[in-house]
Amino acid sequence: MTLWHLLLGICFVMPTMAAFDLARRANAGIAGYILALAIALLMGAVFTWIMWASGKAIGAKIQQRSLARREWYFRGLYFGAVVWIVVVALAIVTGAGCGVHW
Repeated sequence: MTLWHLLLGICFVMPTMAAFDLARRANAGIAGYILALAIALLMGAVFTWIMWASGKAIGAKIQQRSLARREWYFRGLYFGAVVWIVVVALAIVTGAGCGVHW
Protein backbone atom coordinates (compact mmCIF):
# COMPACT_ATOMS: atom_id res chain seq x y z
CA MET A 1 0.00 0.00 0.00
CA THR A 2 1.34 3.40 -0.95
CA LEU A 3 0.47 6.95 -0.03
CA TRP A 4 -1.44 7.19 -3.31
CA HIS A 5 -3.66 4.25 -2.35
CA LEU A 6 -4.31 5.82 1.04
CA LEU A 7 -5.35 9.08 -0.64
CA LEU A 8 -7.63 7.16 -3.00
CA GLY A 9 -9.27 5.48 -0.01
CA ILE A 10 -9.75 8.79 1.77
CA CYS A 11 -11.24 10.24 -1.42
CA PHE A 12 -13.79 7.41 -1.49
CA VAL A 13 -14.66 7.48 2.22
CA MET A 14 -14.83 11.27 2.65
CA PRO A 15 -18.18 11.73 0.87
CA THR A 16 -19.74 8.91 2.90
CA MET A 17 -18.69 10.42 6.21
CA ALA A 18 -19.83 13.89 5.16
CA ALA A 19 -23.20 12.57 3.94
CA PHE A 20 -23.85 10.66 7.16
CA ASP A 21 -22.99 13.75 9.19
CA LEU A 22 -25.33 15.89 7.10
CA ALA A 23 -28.13 13.32 7.36
CA ARG A 24 -27.68 13.24 11.14
CA ARG A 25 -27.79 17.03 11.38
CA ALA A 26 -30.93 17.12 9.23
CA ASN A 27 -32.61 14.55 11.49
CA ALA A 28 -33.22 12.36 8.47
CA GLY A 29 -35.04 9.08 8.85
CA ILE A 30 -33.97 5.74 7.45
CA ALA A 31 -34.90 6.81 3.91
CA GLY A 32 -32.77 9.94 4.30
CA TYR A 33 -29.77 7.92 5.43
CA ILE A 34 -30.20 5.47 2.55
CA LEU A 35 -30.46 8.33 0.04
CA ALA A 36 -27.41 10.04 1.56
CA LEU A 37 -25.44 6.79 1.42
CA ALA A 38 -26.42 6.11 -2.20
CA ILE A 39 -25.46 9.58 -3.35
CA ALA A 40 -22.23 9.54 -1.34
CA LEU A 41 -21.15 6.15 -2.67
CA LEU A 42 -21.85 7.21 -6.24
CA MET A 43 -20.01 10.51 -5.86
CA GLY A 44 -17.16 8.85 -3.97
CA ALA A 45 -16.72 6.27 -6.72
CA VAL A 46 -16.77 8.90 -9.47
CA PHE A 47 -14.37 11.24 -7.68
CA THR A 48 -12.02 8.37 -6.83
CA TRP A 49 -12.06 7.13 -10.41
CA ILE A 50 -11.24 10.64 -11.69
CA MET A 51 -8.35 10.89 -9.23
CA TRP A 52 -7.07 7.41 -10.12
CA ALA A 53 -7.29 8.00 -13.89
CA SER A 54 -5.55 11.36 -13.74
CA GLY A 55 -2.82 9.94 -11.49
CA LYS A 56 -2.28 7.06 -13.88
CA ALA A 57 -2.09 9.37 -16.90
CA ILE A 58 0.28 11.83 -15.22
CA GLY A 59 2.42 9.00 -13.84
CA ALA A 60 2.80 7.48 -17.30
CA LYS A 61 3.81 10.81 -18.84
CA ILE A 62 6.51 11.66 -16.33
CA GLN A 63 8.35 8.33 -16.48
CA GLN A 64 10.65 9.73 -19.17
CA ARG A 65 11.82 12.58 -16.91
CA SER A 66 14.87 12.61 -14.67
CA LEU A 67 14.54 11.28 -11.13
CA ALA A 68 14.74 14.73 -9.54
CA ARG A 69 12.05 16.07 -11.84
CA ARG A 70 9.82 13.02 -11.23
CA GLU A 71 10.03 13.61 -7.49
CA TRP A 72 8.75 17.17 -7.94
CA TYR A 73 5.96 16.01 -10.23
CA PHE A 74 4.86 13.39 -7.73
CA ARG A 75 4.93 15.93 -4.90
CA GLY A 76 2.67 18.13 -7.00
CA LEU A 77 0.46 15.14 -7.74
CA TYR A 78 0.09 14.35 -4.03
CA PHE A 79 -0.65 18.00 -3.22
CA GLY A 80 -3.24 18.03 -6.01
CA ALA A 81 -4.80 14.88 -4.57
CA VAL A 82 -5.19 16.49 -1.16
CA VAL A 83 -6.79 19.56 -2.76
CA TRP A 84 -9.08 17.24 -4.76
CA ILE A 85 -10.18 15.48 -1.56
CA VAL A 86 -11.12 18.85 -0.05
CA VAL A 87 -13.13 19.62 -3.22
CA VAL A 88 -14.91 16.27 -2.84
CA ALA A 89 -15.83 17.05 0.76
CA LEU A 90 -17.08 20.50 -0.18
CA ALA A 91 -19.12 19.08 -3.06
CA ILE A 92 -20.91 16.74 -0.68
CA VAL A 93 -21.43 19.35 2.03
CA THR A 94 -22.86 21.89 -0.41
CA GLY A 95 -24.83 19.30 -2.39
CA ALA A 96 -23.14 20.31 -5.65
CA GLY A 97 -23.82 18.09 -8.60
CA CYS A 98 -26.77 16.20 -7.23
CA GLY A 99 -29.42 18.83 -6.63
CA VAL A 100 -29.62 18.03 -2.92
CA HIS A 101 -29.22 20.94 -0.52
CA TRP A 102 -29.22 20.02 3.13
